[in-house]
Amino acid sequence: GCRNNCGLMRQAASSGLELAEDSSGDRRDNAVYAELNVPIVKTLDMNLALRYDDYSDFGSTWNPKIALRWQPTQQVLVRGSYNTGFRAPTLYDVYAPNSITFTGNPYDDPLLCPGGVVNVGAGGIESRDCGQQFQQQQGGNLDLDPEESKAWTIGILFQPNQQWTLGVDYWDYKVESSVSVIGESVIFGDPTKYAANFVRCGMLSPEERAKLAATCTATASPNTLAYIVNTTTNLGDYKTSGLDLQAAWQSPVGDWGQFSVNYRGTYVLTYEYQLEKNGPYFDNLGEYFNGNPVARYRQMLSFGWQKAAWSSVLINRYTSSYKDQNETGDPQFDNNVVAGNNVWDLSVTWAGVKGLAITGGITNLFDRDPPFSNQGD
Repeated sequence: GCRNNCGLMRQAASSGLELAEDSSGDRRDNAVYAELNVPIVKTLDMNLALRYDDYSDFGSTWNPKIALRWQPTQQVLVRGSYNTGFRAPTLYDVYAPNSITFTGNPYDDPLLCPGGVVNVGAGGIESRDCGQQFQQQQGGNLDLDPEESKAWTIGILFQPNQQWTLGVDYWDYKVESSVSVIGESVIFGDPTKYAANFVRCGMLSPEERAKLAATCTATASPNTLAYIVNTTTNLGDYKTSGLDLQAAWQSPVGDWGQFSVNYRGTYVLTYEYQLEKNGPYFDNLGEYFNGNPVARYRQMLSFGWQKAAWSSVLINRYTSSYKDQNETGDPQFDNNVVAGNNVWDLSVTWAGVKGLAITGGITNLFDRDPPFSNQGD
């Protein structure tokens, strides 16, 4: 925060703090956690856990977990779990001062320039109301509810010998009352549904209009759009599932040292979420929507080597492609697919003195540019 100059900062045009008010908050959280391991039979273990939280501002909650671990042979391990969860909104989610900033993309005012055609009768001006980056209000929300979740997993780990380990885990999560923002593209995309999120100059007091002189000028009509409200809020639920993949290989120690390969990957099977409680589900898996593209596949692959005091690791980080935002209005760009991002890193370490290790490395070894995207957020 600021100390002596907050008032001056708020008076500065386009500071974003013209309508901000002092905000502060505190929280007390007391928690108790208990865990119990139960051997059912020689090859089957059960783990039980329970956590109790008491928040001074969001009440109390009990969240259990049960996990099973079955190892029928020395080479095979089967595991699974189920648990509930609870997340109180952060202090920033609740108390962050509301600030004004521009939207990332240009839009048409749905009242003064519907469909890109200026509405002169309502006071519309093409250069002000059509194809513009409007103001939006962002920040905290005192009326937020906590998130609650349910999750379960099941997987298998296979180790045929000392050199190899292979594994796959399925996971399934559901989060209720997720804390986020509606999103500027959604608000402008359905102005009837989100009519309450459009604040026009005629709805403001003379003092508020004076603070927003950049948009609510002396000649602005009452219908001129002052800003949209895009503060933190509770959306609906989101559901996601996928596979975590792993593989590892390690060579015996030889004259050339020891070599290793480690692989971790995640393949997302589903990702759906609501923008409001009991609303329709949106799916942006492999597709840009509302500022949140979800890549279907990610991986980290590393090749390691170690001999005496020297070691080195070559790492590959890969994220799969996705369909771009494609809302520019230009056919040249509106069929864009954001290419997969494939980056290699290299590091070398020397640990020839006890208690000392020196590492040098290169991130993005081949100086690869990020893939092109036409989104403006």
